[in-house]
Amino acid sequence: MSRRIVLLAATVLAAPALQVVTAGPSSTHPSRAAGTAQRPVTGTTGAAGLPACPRTKLTRTGDQTTAVEGVAEDATWDLRGAVWDHVAPVPIVYPIRSEAWTRGCIVGARVNGNVPEAATRDQWFDGKDGGPRLGGEVFRVTLTNTPGNYVLFRNTVARDFEDAYDPNGWSPAAAMYLDHVQARYIRDDCIENEGDGSPQVPMTVVVRHSLFDGCFSGFAERPVDANDESRNGSGGSSITVDNSMMWIQPQPLGPRYCSAQQAGIGRCRATAQPKVWLGAFGIWKWSRAAAASVTVRNTVFRLDMPSYSTCAAQRWPRGTYRNVWLVWTGPGPYVTAGGCRNALPSGVKLTDKGRAWDKAKAAWKAGKSPVSALRSFPTATRVYARVGGHRVTATVTSGTGHRLKNVALTLQRRPADTSQWANGTRARTDAHGVARATVTPRRTSLVRWVYRGSPRHSPAYSNAVHVAAR
Repeated sequence: MSRRIVLLAATVLAAPALQVVTAGPSSTHPSRAAGTAQRPVTGTTGAAGLPACPRTKLTRTGDQTTAVEGVAEDATWDLRGAVWDHVAPVPIVYPIRSEAWTRGCIVGARVNGNVPEAATRDQWFDGKDGGPRLGGEVFRVTLTNTPGNYVLFRNTVARDFEDAYDPNGWSPAAAMYLDHVQARYIRDDCIENEGDGSPQVPMTVVVRHSLFDGCFSGFAERPVDANDESRNGSGGSSITVDNSMMWIQPQPLGPRYCSAQQAGIGRCRATAQPKVWLGAFGIWKWSRAAAASVTVRNTVFRLDMPSYSTCAAQRWPRGTYRNVWLVWTGPGPYVTAGGCRNALPSGVKLTDKGRAWDKAKAAWKAGKSPVSALRSFPTATRVYARVGGHRVTATVTSGTGHRLKNVALTLQRRPADTSQWANGTRARTDAHGVARATVTPRRTSLVRWVYRGSPRHSPAYSNAVHVAAR
């Protein structure tokens, strides 16, 4: 978020020591997450690869009208059942906040923000066009410069806010763990791992079994002083994502972010409102300062359109990807979306079946790996046709950009003044994913290649090209 807001908020930080408190009634709130029955968290043993939670030193439950903030050391904040319902970011900019955190956990908070869902980014972010600036971060934790420092969030929910999870640290070895957390309709960064400027640096991040069901930007590791859009980071931190889901959700944008020209190339989508478009930034807000080590496993991403702003958001950093899916629901092929050259790394499959996201989310909610529901989904396929004289060539690629060899194609033809396609020549692609045929129609005709699909790859039609009469 903006440095101005951060500095203003820092001047009203609460007293330096935490007290064990219980605020508000203990009755169940209607928007409280299911399955949050109170259980002791003191001395909780860490799951595989996660630290254990220290002794509980702060407890809140019920409806909340004030922030939780203060210094924490070897502490757990037990916020299960605590709900901030439309009281943040106005008037509470930071519902859960510590500017001096040393080893501990934050468990169970739920924040339903009050950034209007119909407000454009020009309005709520820039404070223009009649809209007030509504910046804020749901979980803002600044870690002390202590060896082995960490913060673990578990079973927390953030929605309708600028940023969801915002760790600030002095060392790339400091770590933020996100375990079974959720974020919904986040208007900027779901994970803003950027610090507040030098000497703070992006920290190590570990994400497990989490659902980010609507982010304008996914992983932000582009500090103000980085000032670049590098594909690969060189920072000493790492990022690991496992058995999780992330949807980059198109959100309302005004004329400071979109235009008819951007809509023309698919970067923004027009709405029924004049000068209001839909758009999003993308999965990766990356830089040279970002993590040099990237590992993503058993995870599903969803993109509905390319970045409104930059091709860099669609460049996946170098890393290890295993059993990862990208659900592409945008118009046209992913490989050229937004006028960019979009390639997926090895280990990432692409499907253009929108229902894949819903099936994966149902599996996640049932406690299963989200990719378990996608085993039967074929990867997307693209067929591109070009013509030279009477020679028609097809190039067949997977949605990830890899050529498909030895696949069967059918060349269809229709006269230019009709609408009925007729099957014609059959051909197979060679080792380079290319097939060729010669056609000599009596009338000028349109021709296209058709790929019928397979269990591994979805059916596809090529673009239609004109062939002159012989």
